[in-house]
Amino acid sequence: MKKRQRKIIGFASLIGVAVLVIAACGGGDPTAVPPTATTVAPTATTAPALPTATPAPTATPEPVILEPKRGGTLVAVQHLNARGLDAMLNVCPGTCAPIRPMYDKLVELSKFDGATAVPDLAESWNISGDGKIFTFNLRQGVKFHDGSDFTAEDVVYSVFRAQNPEKFEEMGAPRNLRDSNLVDNFSIVSNVEAIDPFTVRFTLDKFSDKWFNSLLEVRFTLYIIPSDKPYEEQLAEGTGTGAYVFDENVPDEKFTLKANPNYWKTDPDGNQLPFLDAIEIFIINDNSALLAAFTSGRALWERPVSANRVAGRAEELAGQIPGFQMAGLASTLHSLVFNNRNPVLKDIRFRQAVDLALNRHAVNELGFGGAGIVFHGVGIPPELNGGGWGLDPAMFEGRPGYHKDPVKRAADVTKAQALMRELGFGPDNPLKLLFLARTSSQEEMTVALDSLRDIWIETTSEGLVVPGRNETAVLESKNWDVLYFFLLSGSPYPGFQMRAEFSSVRNDSGWYTEDWDFSFVDPLWEQFDATSDRAVQQRIAEQIQELMLEKLYFVPMFRSAIFHSWWPALRNMPRTQCCTVADVVEDMEALWIDRDFTPFGTKTEGDVGNFMRPG
Repeated sequence: MKKRQRKIIGFASLIGVAVLVIAACGGGDPTAVPPTATTVAPTATTAPALPTATPAPTATPEPVILEPKRGGTLVAVQHLNARGLDAMLNVCPGTCAPIRPMYDKLVELSKFDGATAVPDLAESWNISGDGKIFTFNLRQGVKFHDGSDFTAEDVVYSVFRAQNPEKFEEMGAPRNLRDSNLVDNFSIVSNVEAIDPFTVRFTLDKFSDKWFNSLLEVRFTLYIIPSDKPYEEQLAEGTGTGAYVFDENVPDEKFTLKANPNYWKTDPDGNQLPFLDAIEIFIINDNSALLAAFTSGRALWERPVSANRVAGRAEELAGQIPGFQMAGLASTLHSLVFNNRNPVLKDIRFRQAVDLALNRHAVNELGFGGAGIVFHGVGIPPELNGGGWGLDPAMFEGRPGYHKDPVKRAADVTKAQALMRELGFGPDNPLKLLFLARTSSQEEMTVALDSLRDIWIETTSEGLVVPGRNETAVLESKNWDVLYFFLLSGSPYPGFQMRAEFSSVRNDSGWYTEDWDFSFVDPLWEQFDATSDRAVQQRIAEQIQELMLEKLYFVPMFRSAIFHSWWPALRNMPRTQCCTVADVVEDMEALWIDRDFTPFGTKTEGDVGNFMRPG
């Protein structure tokens, strides 16, 4: 028996009572193997429909005409730094990109359709008839980057970490570990046990459609780490079983990965993965410099995960880059958030006035070239979910503040002015507020401010505050009145999209909603999780949407897609129609560089992969 087991038992005894029990206890017959396969759905009354992957947006992988080439370094550019080497600390689709290739999960989304659950570290799985017991049969012969063997004990340990973040904070993990929705996702797991070295059984307190889907996520999901490595070493080395091994991290400069020579996976043709020798991701905060590195061919892949300036320039970029390609990566909700410690802002009439007067279309035009979807609500439009699951935009067309028509907008502003007068404000007595915007959204906030001046809302003497490198401290100080806020949702599962933006779970950990009470939607989320019927879930989501719009804890403006773009010399990059499929992109295990692609075939000898690194 390997040393790992001793470490787990010692750690459990250290805390007194182990939350996860390695020996069988509770949750039904501990010796029984659940008989129901994943393809069999139990009845809806006594056993909810089997959890499946999210509703399927259509997706078309890029056809691979040439045989894959081995070698070369993929040079990419993006805005954001990685938050350390622990995948659980990187919950943003932007910060995940450097980290995800180092780790594997039990199951994942298919690279071909972005929706179907397929094996990863688990070769197969069975689900009991009531949807509460999951048995995973693990892949044998897999090794971690440090050469140790992957077994069921590593899965048990990884779940323990997910359920007990405070214990890992004591070992050096940042506070972010506790903020992860993964803690909530695994709160219903009453028992996880290693049946044998390559079999793991999960027992849930209740059926949950969201739990199985959480295993497919790129964010708030279960990445497997070694159980016998001290956690401080894990934080420094990022040891996983993934296609790439950590090499170097220089904040604000670059993040480098090297190919894992012992990676366990092959492509459908039996070729050993990965194909690339290395990946270099350069961190470029300036949009113009980032796009210049991309359009010049010094980088084959770019991810504008801050304020998106690419969507409105697709035609321009296509004219500059032969065979330019772009696809959605995540959906972003753009909103104005209010500090309700200010009694005026806590008055619903103030928020209604802002909702009426806000020129959503103007903000969208400036920041996103009109590529965002002005959708008066917080739900998911079908356009941002591959045309699949989503709330019908028609249900919002009659809502106030939505209109682009100048006559209707003028009527909305008149109503908003009446509300402001009720609050005691007018042209001779404007309401002065401290407005805050992240660096990447200051232009959008300026346009939003212009429309709010129509209802006598102005900035304080400080003007529009744009925090610098310590922006998190400024945001958390709450020394502001109105914040331009955008929240990325990188999930293809509808429950995670909306829940990430408003729920009491998010409220507990989110600085931007800490003073508002979201508990009134909790019963509806319980109903949402208790079924796998997407039509029923959509009706529940519509109810939640309407309740949130009545409260107006924050005023939604529009949704945009976060896009990623790549040169055609980069092969096997999944291209999907769904704007929330970061998961199928970011392991980068099967990417290869076509170094015979014409623009690169003439580069000078010595360029990495026949093209230059960003300077």
